[in-house]
Amino acid sequence: MKVKFNHELKIGTSRVFEAISLMVALLKPHEHDNAIDLTPYDDIVTHHQNFIDTYAPHAIFHYSWLEFAIPVAERDSVQKFFKALELLPQALQLVTFLGAEIDENDAKEALKNITAMENCFKDLRIDPVMALQIFNFHEVIEGFKSFVFEIDAHPEFNRVLEAIKASGQYDVIIQSFQEGMRYRHPLSFAQEEMGKPFWNIADYKTYEFIVTYFLSPYKLRLMNGEKMIYVHSLIRKNKGAHINPDALSERFKIIGDATRLKILQMLYMKPMYGKEIADVLGLTTATVSHHLDALRQQGLINMEQVKQIKYFSTNFLTIKKINLDLMQFIKNDAAK
Repeated sequence: MKVKFNHELKIGTSRVFEAISLMVALLKPHEHDNAIDLTPYDDIVTHHQNFIDTYAPHAIFHYSWLEFAIPVAERDSVQKFFKALELLPQALQLVTFLGAEIDENDAKEALKNITAMENCFKDLRIDPVMALQIFNFHEVIEGFKSFVFEIDAHPEFNRVLEAIKASGQYDVIIQSFQEGMRYRHPLSFAQEEMGKPFWNIADYKTYEFIVTYFLSPYKLRLMNGEKMIYVHSLIRKNKGAHINPDALSERFKIIGDATRLKILQMLYMKPMYGKEIADVLGLTTATVSHHLDALRQQGLINMEQVKQIKYFSTNFLTIKKINLDLMQFIKNDAAK
C-alpha cells in the first residue's frame, strides 16, 4: 500500500554537522571512548581551552551548538553557515541556543541587562553563573565560530572525512534511508532509528536526515515548528544483553495475531490514531485499543499525544531486536 505524503525530504551528509559534532565531542571526550580518536585534535583543545572550560561542565549546552542548524539551512560550507548565522537577530540566536525554551520577546528582555539574563536562567533552571557568559552573546558566537573554523581547516578532520567518503560508508546509510522512506512517513522512520517515541509529532514541512561520523556514537533529533532534523551516527556502541526466553516467547505470542500484524504493518508506514486504525480495519475502537495496549506493553509500538489525540507508530527497532534475540538464543542454546 503506497501512502502519499506532503512534505520536503532531504537525505545526505553535512560538513557543517561534522565540524560542529567534532567540537561537541571535544567538549566531553570521555563520552566518545572506543568510538572516535580525538587525540589528533589536542592542538585545537589547547587553543580553545577557555571555551571548553566554560561550556564542558554544563551538559545542557553540549548539543546547543547543533540547534543553530534549524534556522540556518547551509549544510556544506562552514563559512557560509556562520555568515547566515550572524545575519539572524541576536534574540533569535539566543532562542535557538536555549532550545526554544524561551520566545524572542523573552530573549530580547534577557539581553537588556545582566539581571534580566540571570532571571531568565533561574526560570530555565540553568546555572546562574552562566548568565554573564551568555549575556555577551556576540562573544559566544565568535568563540563558537573560531572553534569550528579551526576544526574545518584541520588536516586530520579533512583526512577522516575523505576516507569515510571514499569507503562508501555514507552512501550505504543514505541508500538505506532512501529505501526505508520510499513508502513510509519520515517521522515513523526516524522513530524506528531513534528507538524511542517522540513526544512532538507536529506535521513538519521539512524533514532532514543527516549521516555523520563525528557525532558518534549518538543519534539526535532537532526540531522547530516546521522542520525536523534527524542526525545519524555511523558508529554505535555495542551492548550485550541476557536474553530471557520467557519474555521472548511472550512477545511472539503478542505478534502471533493476524489483526495485530496488520496494525503493525499500517503503523510502519505512518503514525495513526485509534479511530483511524479502527475505520481502516472495520473494527470497534475498543477492540483496536485492546490490541494497541497489548502491542505497547511489549514495546512493539510507540505512542505520542498531541492535545487530546494519541498517535501510534511501529517500533521497528524492537521487532528487529526480537528476530536477532531469537537467532542468538537458538545459537547459544545449540552451542551448549
